[in-house]
Amino acid sequence: MLKKMLKVTGSLLVMVLMVGMFTKPAEASTTYHFGKTSFSNYIWLNSGYSFYSPYFVQFEKYDANTVRVEVYNSANAYLGSQTYTGSGWKVFSLNGTSPSGLWMQGKFAKFKFVNLSGGTADIYQGDVRYNW
Repeated sequence: MLKKMLKVTGSLLVMVLMVGMFTKPAEASTTYHFGKTSFSNYIWLNSGYSFYSPYFVQFEKYDANTVRVEVYNSANAYLGSQTYTGSGWKVFSLNGTSPSGLWMQGKFAKFKFVNLSGGTADIYQGDVRYNW
C-alpha cells in the first residue's frame, strides 16, 4: 500500500514540476487596460509606446468592421499582424500559438490597430498582458 502511494505521489510531483516549468505566476505579468476607442484609419495602442515581452492583446469589438492588429518592434520595423472581423472578444496571442506565429517573449513590441473597412471601427475595451 505504501509503495503504491509513493508511486502515485511521485508521479503527481513530476506532473506538478512539469507544469511549473511551462507556466509563470500571474503576479509576474502586468496588464495594460484600454477603454473605448473609435477610429476611421488607424490608432496606436498606448500612444505607440512599446510593451516589454507581450503575451497577448485582447479586445472587444462591437461593430462589423474588419480590423488588423499590426505588431512593430521598438525601432518601428513591422513584425506581423492578425486580422479580425465582426463583433465580440478577439485575442491575438504572441506566444507562438497564433496564426502569425509571433513569439514576443523577451522582446519589445508596439501595436497598431488598422481599420480595413469603410466608416469607423469601434472597440469597446481591451488589454495587453506583458512582462511575462
